[in-house]
Amino acid sequence: IELVELDGNYDATTQASQMTELVAQGVDAIVLNPSDGTSLVASAKEAFEAGIPVVTGAMNIDESGFDYIETFVGPDDEDVGFVAGNTLIDCLPDGGKVAIIEGTAGSSAQVNRTAGFERALEDSDLEVVAKISADYDEATAMNVMQDMLTKYPDLAGVFCHDDTMASGAVQAMKEAAYTGEEIKVVGYGGSAAGAKLIEEGY
Repeated sequence: IELVELDGNYDATTQASQMTELVAQGVDAIVLNPSDGTSLVASAKEAFEAGIPVVTGAMNIDESGFDYIETFVGPDDEDVGFVAGNTLIDCLPDGGKVAIIEGTAGSSAQVNRTAGFERALEDSDLEVVAKISADYDEATAMNVMQDMLTKYPDLAGVFCHDDTMASGAVQAMKEAAYTGEEIKVVGYGGSAAGAKLIEEGY
């Protein structure tokens, strides 16, 4: 098996162009981790019409394109968000203001993790006061969290769509002298960096 790897840089336009190139090359199959599930439906259709099977991984395309892919391999992202929401509910029995630092806007993970989180909070005393994308980038998440702490100094918790952004959020908290007891942080991914944050009390 010959493997061709392309870096889409979380950019839908780049990925669409790469998909077109792969179709033109006549590859036997494509594994796609779509940065924008809606924008890349057309690319999946292009491959499908060329007889090239497409498997989406980690993040899926919009359901309008499900007929153009073979299968999806990855987590139930709405369940990820739902579990994260219930975790914050358990950590904050008195309620409070919480925020979401999201992944790439428009991706299935961003849409579904936030939807699951908000569903979990429907009958709780937690209020979502901010939802901002940090594109799975640590430095961006740090800046986002800094802005949130300025606007909401009484923030009680934050759900980060992945551990990389959770790390950035914690850096902002440390600089502003917030502890893990004062603001509860929930991440996702089970990374070594995430485990280290837990050991540090965040």
